[in-house]
Amino acid sequence: WPFHSRVGAWDHPRWGLKRFADDHVRAVEQYRRAYLLEAQLGWWVILGPSRDWDAERPDEIEYLCTKALAHDAPLSFQSVTATGRPANARQDELLTTIGRYERLRLANYFNEDVKERLKAERQEYRLEQADDGLWQFRPVGYLEHKVTGLEDGSNTWTVTNRFGPQPLELRIQALYAAYPYDDTESLVLAEFTQPDEFQPAGAAGGVRGRLEPVRFDREGESVTEPSGRLQRKPGRTERPENAAHHELRPPALPSGAHFRSLARFTATNTGASPVGAWVRAVKGFEPSIDLRRYDALGLWVYGDGGGELLNLQLTNRPEYFRTVDDHYIKVNFSGWRYFELLFRERDAAAYHDYQWPYGAHTPLHRSPLVRHVVNKLTIYMNNLPPGKDATCYLAPIKALRVRKVVLRNPTIDLNGRRLVFPVELESGMAIELNAAGDCRLYDERGELVAWVKPQGERPKLRPGRNTVRFTCDGPEGFNSRAMVTVVASGEPIRGRNPEDQINWSLLKRQYESPRTILALDGRQNRWQIRCAPELGPARLEMELKVEQVGDALEAFQSPGAVTLDGFEQPPAGSSSSGDIRRKTDAGDAFPYDVRPTSSGCLKGITQQLALTGDVVKFGRTAARYTATSARNDRAGWSVKYRRLKKPLDVTRYAAIGFWLHGDGKGEAFKLQLRDAAGGWQDMVTRVDFTGWRYCQFALGAKTLKDPSRIVSVNIYYNGIPAKSTVTCYVDEIRLLPRPRPLRNPQLTIDGQKIRFPAELHAGDRLRLLPDGHCQLHCVSGARKIVRPDRRIPQLNPGTHTILLTFPQDAHRKLRAVVSLSQVCVE
Repeated sequence: WPFHSRVGAWDHPRWGLKRFADDHVRAVEQYRRAYLLEAQLGWWVILGPSRDWDAERPDEIEYLCTKALAHDAPLSFQSVTATGRPANARQDELLTTIGRYERLRLANYFNEDVKERLKAERQEYRLEQADDGLWQFRPVGYLEHKVTGLEDGSNTWTVTNRFGPQPLELRIQALYAAYPYDDTESLVLAEFTQPDEFQPAGAAGGVRGRLEPVRFDREGESVTEPSGRLQRKPGRTERPENAAHHELRPPALPSGAHFRSLARFTATNTGASPVGAWVRAVKGFEPSIDLRRYDALGLWVYGDGGGELLNLQLTNRPEYFRTVDDHYIKVNFSGWRYFELLFRERDAAAYHDYQWPYGAHTPLHRSPLVRHVVNKLTIYMNNLPPGKDATCYLAPIKALRVRKVVLRNPTIDLNGRRLVFPVELESGMAIELNAAGDCRLYDERGELVAWVKPQGERPKLRPGRNTVRFTCDGPEGFNSRAMVTVVASGEPIRGRNPEDQINWSLLKRQYESPRTILALDGRQNRWQIRCAPELGPARLEMELKVEQVGDALEAFQSPGAVTLDGFEQPPAGSSSSGDIRRKTDAGDAFPYDVRPTSSGCLKGITQQLALTGDVVKFGRTAARYTATSARNDRAGWSVKYRRLKKPLDVTRYAAIGFWLHGDGKGEAFKLQLRDAAGGWQDMVTRVDFTGWRYCQFALGAKTLKDPSRIVSVNIYYNGIPAKSTVTCYVDEIRLLPRPRPLRNPQLTIDGQKIRFPAELHAGDRLRLLPDGHCQLHCVSGARKIVRPDRRIPQLNPGTHTILLTFPQDAHRKLRAVVSLSQVCVE
């Protein structure tokens, strides 16, 4: 660019977001000094989940915003969508946080003493509005711990609270699970049977080390060294020339182990510090290997308890882009221990706790592993204790498949006090118990699933050391893995600049965080807002968006629902399945297959659609849809067409719903409508679940050209895993009527009730402006004037209680989002 108004833009990270922000903030002052220009903290993205990384969390955004305010650096964002379905379902909540910080930064609200405290690296704060309306920061610590199983000792640990006593606040995220080490579809990456499989690749000054293979005989007792130089013989132990002084006798294999080879990694640090004391060995893959089927590494490690660090690092061919995929094992244990190292859990943040012989800005924090061209596996031993020998044994390293699992009834025991969360926590989902005692369940995208009532008295976090234990009803055949974050907070700090130094015009509109209401239970729909005293009286502005009306199955089970395909085989001598539900009269059915066929498939794929009575949700039969891939990638697809004899008019219906029985293999199942004008609507469900799941999609996609003339209904598979067979069952596809709307919302402000005479369907938004004007924005595009039954009261400085109800629909299930803002009266 020939001219700049800002410098310092970096590409956004995907792992280790807080440590990446530290690096970027550190560069801000360097940019200012070097270029004499202001520096920005961009480009940032509000991440949604993917195969390779998690969705961005509120504390990660708040960390960035805190440092930006402290250093007076602007922020910039990309890939933010104002319409449609954002990648991160908490986008509006996070944007509200960002906007709140930015207005306070630009207004110069906080004094320099506060900003200096906020600048400290790895020190976290939470912005909050005190009861008197003033803004302040509360110091907070996010004490993360990864539970890797319920039987490996990781589910009991100690957290240190540097603040005073307080009720427990935490977050529990269910992690993905790797298939077992002995899974027949795993891929061995390092077998440790040949002396030249790994090559030495350097060491830090003062460090000597070696990685060498060790092989057991069939009984697992005697040992041979493939190099021929080392053999264990009765009563005698030999050492290689120039090797570290270590015990060569390998340990007994872990119980039930099926491998017959090991690697012995030995090292000695003659320096005075463990910092930057590393050694490495490398295995190159020529040609490159394809790991597109895999998402984890699995291996057994025999540790010596010395505190050293193993790092298993994968890289891909650099012409794609440089990637450093690090996965750490702290050797703070003695004996055998099994490890699952998931690619999505890359140790980018922990990189900054050690010294390494490589930089890792973009390659580690941003670049995903290009799985089909993996060219190198490097094993590091770092943080070597000074003046001591370190010896670890590694079993063969395998690439493993990964899947979602469910943790039922996750339980926290804090200092002997037990708290049970009665939920099913699928991989990627999270429970958040906040400081106010509200407990919410979120899905992988961050969408609120439920408000949860924990069972048991909420325990207290003591000052100093606390013992934490995690348990759950875990999945059979897989480890129960979870990231548990205990949140501890201290006394708030505050410090405002003098009034004449604050630009109050930037603070005349204050936004509340969006509030999602799933039930009118007096808790979800009642909350408080605060009016700052410096700003005087304010008017309320509101947007009420209805996202769901009624239970998820209300429309599906209603008399107005029409069966599009019930996948029923009429009994002999009958032309009807006996189902009294009304059906479409479009005629024809899906063509069913006697045997698998390649017709309608990408090359290398076969498919079969058949009626079956084995797995059924409704009636006597369902459709079993199977596809098999002989390909080496996940690009496989297949399709089955149902062409209608008579065009079908779906304009009278609001949605389409059906039941899908998944196999959990990660393929995409697609139901598609096509119209006579060449338009279509795709409805895609990722099959990352097992068992029956109800699927519902709103009709009316913009890609449909003539929804009054649907000519075919089709089902697809996309993303079929390589060398795999996928099978789903489909039952009872129905066209769904529009549910009865929510009627006459009522907003209560400090006891004053305001009724809005309007009917709200799913997708409708009610907008109340500060001047009292109100309008209903319908999902159809129409707009209607709404006249509240009384004037909206003015908000004076102080705390105000808000209650939202639908008196005529008090017991109906719903999903509504309320966004409030206060606009100062001029």
